[in-house]
Amino acid sequence: MRRWAGLVLLALFAAGAAQAQEPAPAAGDTAALVVEVREARIPWMSPPLDTLSRPVVRGEQDYVGRQPLELNELLEGVPGAQVLELGGEEGPWQVVVRGGDPNDVAVYVDGILWNDPLGRPVNLSVIPAPLVDRVVVYRGAAPPGYPVSGSAGVIDIRLKPAVSSRVVSGRLSYDSFYNDEAAASVSGKLLTGAGLVGAGMAGGRAEYLFIDDRGAPADSGNDREDLRSHNGFGNYDLLLKWDRKAGSYRVYTAGYIGYQERQLTGPDGVSADEAESSARRGMLYAGVRRPGFLSPNVDVGVRLHYLLEDSTLKDREGEIGPARDETGRWTRAGADFFVDYYGLKSQEFSGCVSLYSDSYQPEDRLDRLVDDVIYNRSSVYFTLADRISLIEGRLTARPVVRYAYEENDYRGPTLTGLVEGERQSANTMHLSIDLAVNYLITEELALTASNSKYQRSPQFLEEFGDRRELRGNLDLRPETSSNQEIGLVYEPGRLWRFDAFRAEWRVYENEIDQRIGWEPLPDGTYAADNLGAGIVTGTELSLALNLQDEVILDLAFAYQEPRNLREDNDLPGVSRTLGHLGVSLARSYGEIFYDLYYQGERPLDEANDVMAGPRWVHNLGILYYRENYSVGFKAVNLGNDRSPEVIGYPVAGTRYMVFMELKD
Repeated sequence: MRRWAGLVLLALFAAGAAQAQEPAPAAGDTAALVVEVREARIPWMSPPLDTLSRPVVRGEQDYVGRQPLELNELLEGVPGAQVLELGGEEGPWQVVVRGGDPNDVAVYVDGILWNDPLGRPVNLSVIPAPLVDRVVVYRGAAPPGYPVSGSAGVIDIRLKPAVSSRVVSGRLSYDSFYNDEAAASVSGKLLTGAGLVGAGMAGGRAEYLFIDDRGAPADSGNDREDLRSHNGFGNYDLLLKWDRKAGSYRVYTAGYIGYQERQLTGPDGVSADEAESSARRGMLYAGVRRPGFLSPNVDVGVRLHYLLEDSTLKDREGEIGPARDETGRWTRAGADFFVDYYGLKSQEFSGCVSLYSDSYQPEDRLDRLVDDVIYNRSSVYFTLADRISLIEGRLTARPVVRYAYEENDYRGPTLTGLVEGERQSANTMHLSIDLAVNYLITEELALTASNSKYQRSPQFLEEFGDRRELRGNLDLRPETSSNQEIGLVYEPGRLWRFDAFRAEWRVYENEIDQRIGWEPLPDGTYAADNLGAGIVTGTELSLALNLQDEVILDLAFAYQEPRNLREDNDLPGVSRTLGHLGVSLARSYGEIFYDLYYQGERPLDEANDVMAGPRWVHNLGILYYRENYSVGFKAVNLGNDRSPEVIGYPVAGTRYMVFMELKD
């Protein structure tokens, strides 16, 4: 039924767009906040060599006619990024950058921060892949346009832009695992501006493997590694955008609504374990930009945004876990103020002030352990950045300073270790300093280096005791972390017969000096405990080339080696080898493509080898396209061994997918 609804939706969109009159394209017409231009299609790219904080950019243009079914396929090939597919009841997946923690990655959607106030990692499975235009990944230092920068990096997911020239696209897919997807978008002239309407729906079934070794070694015969859960899912998304340029002003607004449902009907042999979950997420923002405000060298802007997330979980009691009936609501209202100053030819200045107000209220309807818990946070973020060019523009440096002040207020029982109705407050300060340097050895070869330092310092009120023995939230912990890197980038443009060629090498050190958690004590208070002192060193290699748009090669490799600073510390604990190989053979009428993603893990402690193992994905497909449409077939083979990061992950197997995309 969902597939037929998708077909009807697609037909309505296409019919409505066909009746619209196609206006002439406007110069520079786009609602995207960042625009990248390149002459030849290569699997990944970054800005020119004199641009700092060089991101990896992956977008729809990298997968012409075969945009991935899931957003994780855009991220798995990014050097140094690892996708964690957690499976389980809600089927979330997260991203680790450079061997850190998912909590250390700041995730933005259209420039709006999506990390929640409790510091939990963002579940990227809720973001609609068919409505994504591109993904920008910053490893380490990030530019000043982001008021919050994770110590490991920043992921900015850009949704499809609104343009005044008519653009119609639609996509359908179906695979042998009974998963289907339908999406469509129409962009064109609307009310003296540019408008976009996009919608998508997806559903099906995914199987996940659960491991319960019961503390026994791998060869004990006591492992339950073949328990499978059948995870039915459905995603429904709607995106609206409007953008208008009037004189020197640009006004834009967007709204997004998404609904996600999950139903767990396994594992096999444990039929009593059944769970249902759902989540509703909405985003609304509006802004205005004014170039040349008071001076031709000054640009200003303001943006207001609002986020809302409602979630529910109902779980019957079974062998895997206890019964649960939980709800939660998180809201955020915020405002961002931007100032950019373009001074002398060798210097630029950027500033940003952001105001956030967060509220989170969970409820457990069975045991009421977290009933009436209320968490409120008010935040002020200041970002200042300068850009200096020296030695006739060959050496550029950009320091970025970010400072945040938060007021946190907790009320309620278990979440904070307090009795019901008792209140706790804490003020938290965040300070991060990023310095990125770029030196042009030649016009084609650049030396890059960066250093990022992050410090979080919560200050609890005196009435709640000292910091060694207090009643505190697990997510309000002191933390110091840093990331240093150095690298070479070679981008000659044309090389031999190649129309585009790019090679990159980086080495880095990601240090977690302190990651403090609160250990519960018998008297109901908490004691501080250092949970994660460690260092991750790594090497990243990338190579991309394009031969007349007929042969495209993408190669990425990363190796991460952790070193614990405490004998009793389990973090980070695992060496990782991450790799991606992509090959595309294309002609004017079609394309054959192959992608290999590999994640290898090796524990530092041989006694824990039961919890480690490789994961790999093979994508092999063929694509036929014409000016207005494309059809394709893809086989996806997934291989898995045990992973230390998860309690449930996708079952190994091969699925076969057919898909179609329409454009006008």
